[in-house]
Amino acid sequence: MLLVRLEPSSCTNCPDDKASPAGSTSGDDCYYVPCSAGRFMTDSGCQQCRENTFSGPGASSCTNCPDDKASPAGSTSGDDCYYVPCSAGRFMTVVLMTGGCQQCRENTFSGPGASSCTSCPDGMVSAAGSISIDNCDKDDNKEETKYSFKTFSPRNKPHLGLLLVSN
Repeated sequence: MLLVRLEPSSCTNCPDDKASPAGSTSGDDCYYVPCSAGRFMTDSGCQQCRENTFSGPGASSCTNCPDDKASPAGSTSGDDCYYVPCSAGRFMTVVLMTGGCQQCRENTFSGPGASSCTSCPDGMVSAAGSISIDNCDKDDNKEETKYSFKTFSPRNKPHLGLLLVSN
């Protein structure tokens, strides 16, 4: 921070976030210095970037982190953005430098922070994005194969055996 010279023998500091050239004689010579990384310029000076945003030095605004990523307040680059744990019904994927939370498919479910989805038990179904096994219901549309046993015998002969019959 440079000082403003008011009298030949004394100087006065410029306000915070402002500087002046050597030899300045008035507070009007004070100007805002470029903001450091993690901050951005407003009409009233430099302000810290809020959570889930970042900026480089000299920024006039902050940039949002990509979807499914977060960052602490004052972050200085996109490298500060990190994946947040997925909510229930979603799972974390990391594929070729991309990734993020993806919704669980039909007939699967997941709790919060999952890295994969779990299949519903056999004969049970669930909607996409299901959050627990409690969302898995009996598949009413699936035809169940039912079997019964019947005895058979030729006419006038004793029973020879059982026959498995599918309905």
